[in-house]
Amino acid sequence: MKNTGREASAIRQLRGEVTKGGTSRQEVTSYVGSHYVGVYIVENGICVARDRQPVIIQPRSAA
Repeated sequence: MKNTGREASAIRQLRGEVTKGGTSRQEVTSYVGSHYVGVYIVENGICVARDRQPVIIQPRSAA
């Protein structure tokens, strides 16, 4: 996900960096609605594949 701007910065939820490694990753967000996750495959410093997967964040239900 990519979060930018004052609001995201104020609550320390800036996103958008490319992170190395792993087959899965979990993040938290305070923002409900339509988002996307960007996926990049890099070999020898060259991006050889990329994709964007849609993600819908639902509000938490009261327990």
